[in-house]
Amino acid sequence: MPIDVLGILLECSSNLNPIYFSGFHLRGLFYKVLRSFDPGFAGWLHGFRGLAPFSISPLMKIDSGTYIFRITSYLTKLSDALIKAFSKTDDVELLNRRFRVVEISYKRLDLERFMRDSVPYTRYELDFLSPTCFRRPCPYIPLHLMGFLARIMKFIGRPRSHYRFLPLPEPILMLRNLRRQWQQYAGFMCYRSSSIYSLHSSRTL
Repeated sequence: MPIDVLGILLECSSNLNPIYFSGFHLRGLFYKVLRSFDPGFAGWLHGFRGLAPFSISPLMKIDSGTYIFRITSYLTKLSDALIKAFSKTDDVELLNRRFRVVEISYKRLDLERFMRDSVPYTRYELDFLSPTCFRRPCPYIPLHLMGFLARIMKFIGRPRSHYRFLPLPEPILMLRNLRRQWQQYAGFMCYRSSSIYSLHSSRTL
């Protein structure tokens, strides 16, 4: 199954340095624009309780007054709807500012070809564009008790989160969601060995 990457190029008359995570604002913009084109599909996607078939990058500054963010889509229907929706959108409101939609770029990635031509790496480096932390469930609370304990904490008015927040990039947490998306929507089976993820296609190449 292909993966589609959409780039939304924006311009703003006021200069902005998006130094903090803009994901919540961009997700809100994502649903607002999609809803303007196909309310039914946007409502279904927003209420979908499974693994989201898309991901959104932070807002990145290219030049003074010029910004871009990217949407990765695992559904062709979603990609088509987003292209049509943003094509009909002249400007958007984001981070209490008005942005003009300048350009929409589109690229389709063939995952089977990508994996076939890939070369194994023993080391890689990542640069985070915004403040980042990772979270994982508390290892001292069994998973089957978390829902029950959350209801008790809600009843007594205490915080219900059972997550630990980690400021350092744990490889398992960093790649887990990407692995789950590739496995569910792209048909790739993944396994973990020595904290390094390996990917294998479940299809015949």
